[in-house]
Amino acid sequence: MTIIKAIIMGLIQGLTEFLPISSSGHLAIFGNMMDLQGGGILFEVLLHVGTLVAVLAAFYQDIWELIREGFALIGRCFQAMTGKIKWTEVLNNDKKYFVCYILLSMIPTVIFGLLLKKTIEAAYTGMLIPGIGLLITGAILLYTMKVKEGEKKERDMTAMDALMIGIAQGIATLPGISRSGLTIVTGRTRGLSPELAVKFSFIMSIPAILGAAVLQIKDGAAESLSGGILGLYFLGTVVAAVSGFACIKWLLNIIKKGKLYYFAYYCLAMGLLAILLHFVRK
Repeated sequence: MTIIKAIIMGLIQGLTEFLPISSSGHLAIFGNMMDLQGGGILFEVLLHVGTLVAVLAAFYQDIWELIREGFALIGRCFQAMTGKIKWTEVLNNDKKYFVCYILLSMIPTVIFGLLLKKTIEAAYTGMLIPGIGLLITGAILLYTMKVKEGEKKERDMTAMDALMIGIAQGIATLPGISRSGLTIVTGRTRGLSPELAVKFSFIMSIPAILGAAVLQIKDGAAESLSGGILGLYFLGTVVAAVSGFACIKWLLNIIKKGKLYYFAYYCLAMGLLAILLHFVRK
């Protein structure tokens, strides 16, 4: 691990985690092209932590409200169990519904992750599948040019909206398929306002990022680390957090202007390049 590698890996994670260009696809492609792999499992976990910090910083007010409402929801469930209130009175405001929708959206993600685990791991060893995934992402982003701007606010969301967006996040576990791109586009096709589609997409990424970190941390705990390596890991984490935060703010502005499809051309070009390099390097 070098300073340059730590910075590059942090930038790739931070820039591609939130922009609709697929972080998994880019890590797979650049990992194969530039030998950027081998930073260690703990480093991968810390890069996820960096992007998690970016989401928390960008949506801290919404997240704090959801945490409070989540605990209040648990309390009202106990009240319903003891007969103090009716079960129909448990969800008494929009925020509690939003908490339930976030939890509901995670179910398809977990199912897809478990079913496709071996396929996903195998896909990272080459550039063909990430390249195809990027072409699919590009096509999905171009489709946004035909999607009418939705008007659904939090109070208008339904369980089916959350489930469909969760399925989109599950599909995006395949490298090359952009998680943010597919979930935001799915939200918009379900009639969500651009702002709500982005907020739901990024807040629902928190459990996904935490889940990925927890699954990896047990393997990274056995790593032997020196003070110098820890410093480089910390540098990569900070770069991922700062670049990720900047990308979230930039993306919010782009979506408000209805220009999400701009990223389609980049995804199509990168996808074609990855597929070409797959056959050239054979």
